[in-house]
Amino acid sequence: MNINRWLIGLIILLEAIIVIFLSTTIIKQNNIKKIISINTISKNEVKYKKNNLLKYFYELEPNTIQKIQVDWLNYNPIYSINSDGLNERYNYTIEKKPNTFRIITLGDSFVFGQYLKTVKENWSEKLEDKLNFGKYKCNNYSNYEVINLGVYGYDIKYSVERFKNKGVKYNPDLIIFLLKTDDFQMINDYILPLEEEITKEMKIDKNSPEYYMKEGVIYPTWNKATNLFIKKYGKKDILAYQKKTLIELINIYKNRIIFMSFPGLEKEYKQILLDSAKKRSNIFFYETYNIYGDKNLTFPDYHPNQKGHLIIAENIFNYLNKNKIIPCN
Repeated sequence: MNINRWLIGLIILLEAIIVIFLSTTIIKQNNIKKIISINTISKNEVKYKKNNLLKYFYELEPNTIQKIQVDWLNYNPIYSINSDGLNERYNYTIEKKPNTFRIITLGDSFVFGQYLKTVKENWSEKLEDKLNFGKYKCNNYSNYEVINLGVYGYDIKYSVERFKNKGVKYNPDLIIFLLKTDDFQMINDYILPLEEEITKEMKIDKNSPEYYMKEGVIYPTWNKATNLFIKKYGKKDILAYQKKTLIELINIYKNRIIFMSFPGLEKEYKQILLDSAKKRSNIFFYETYNIYGDKNLTFPDYHPNQKGHLIIAENIFNYLNKNKIIPCN
C-alpha cells in the first residue's frame, strides 16, 4: 500500500509522539541485519492495513525495537514491539492459561508508554506486577496478565479497531480504556489531512522547534487543525460519532469494561462515559489520579513520566481491589 510521506509525519503529531530534534532507530529483534537511522518516523515502524472505513489506520510493526532520541531527556527511550505488534515485554499466548485473569488496556500514547526508558516502566506493566507479586489475594486466580494494546496517535475509533484486530482473540476478562479530552475531539481520518494542509500554510518544518511550540502554543498546527475540525463538523456530530464508537465496543465485548479518565474531563465528555457505564452492570467509570496537578509526574509535554505511570498503576490497583472488579471467592 503506497503511503505519502506527509502521512507519516501526521501520525506523530496526534499525541505528541515525537517532539523537536527527534530521530528514530529501528532494530529487528530477531536476526539483526541493519540499523536504519531516520528523522521523524519510518514506514518500517508501522503497518498500514487496508480498511474500507478507516483510510489511515495503522498498527505497529511486529518484532521491532524502536529507539527514540529526545532532546530534553537524558536517556533514549526504547519501545519493544513483540511478535503481535504490541509494546510489551512478553509474547502472550492466545489461549489463556488456567486460573489466569487477563486484562487488556486500550488508548493512545498515555497507554502505549510514550518517552519511558523501557517498557517495564509502563503503568500496564506495573499493574501486572502488583497483581502478581503484590498484596492482591484472590482464590479464583493465581496469575494475572495485563496486555497493552495502546498505540501513539490513536483516536477512539482506531483503539476500538485495534481491539477487534488484536484484542478479541486474547479473550480478556477486563478492558481498561483510558480516555482524555483530546480523544473526544479527534477523528483521525478527518484531522490528519487537515493538519498537513495547515502545516504547509504555516510554513512550519516538522523537524523545527516551531512544530513543537510557537508563541507559547504546544503543537500549533494540531491546535489549529482541531479548532477548524470542530468548527467545520460541529461538536454535536463529533461527539455523536464518539458515542457510537463506544457503543460499538460495548456490543462487541460483553465482559467487564472500565472507562478511565483523569479529573477535570469536560462535563459533556465525562457524561458520555457515565452514560456508557450505565449500559451494563459490568461497565464502570473511574477517575484516576490527577497527574496534571503535579509537574513531577509528567514530562514537559504532559505525558506521564515514570512516577506518573507508577501512580496510575497504584491507583488502578487500589480501585480494582476496593470495588472487587476481579471476582474472588
